[in-house]
Amino acid sequence: MNTKRIWAKITVVLVCLGILAEVGYAIMPPEVYKKYILESKLKAVATVRNVEIIEKTEYYIEKKVEFELMCSYGEILPPKVFYGYCKSATENLRVGGTIYYYPMIGDEVFVTIGSIGEGEDTGNITSFTYMDEDIKKALRDDGFAGLNYGMGKVYPK
Repeated sequence: MNTKRIWAKITVVLVCLGILAEVGYAIMPPEVYKKYILESKLKAVATVRNVEIIEKTEYYIEKKVEFELMCSYGEILPPKVFYGYCKSATENLRVGGTIYYYPMIGDEVFVTIGSIGEGEDTGNITSFTYMDEDIKKALRDDGFAGLNYGMGKVYPK
C-alpha cells in the first residue's frame, strides 16, 4: 500500500472520530427537557423587566433576566420580582444540548426556572414561552395541567 492511501485512510478515520466526538454533545431526548420543566420550582406568567449580559463568549451570551410576576403556577410563590439565567447563541453556535433563549424587555412569557432563592440568587430558565391566546386559555381553563411540555417551551394541550 502506498503512503498516500495510508494517509487518506488515517484522515478518514480522524474525520469520523471528530464527527463522533461532536455527536456526544448532541441535543438530549425531549423527555429530558420535559423533566426539567416539570421539576422546576418556579412556574409563572411574567413580564421581562430587564436583561443583563453576564458573560460573552465566542459561542453564547449568558444573560440574567429580571421578571415581574403576573401569576404563579409553581410549588412556591416567587417574589413580585424574580430572576433567571439563560444563554443566547452567537453566530458561531455549536451543536449541543443547551437551549437558547432571546428575552427582550417587555416580553410577556410563561417561564419556568429550576430553582429560586433569596433576592437575586436564582437558577436557570428551563422554559421560556411567549404568551399567546392559546396559552392564556389553557392556563385559565386548566392551570399548569393544561400545558404540554417541549424542548424549552410549553404548548396548550
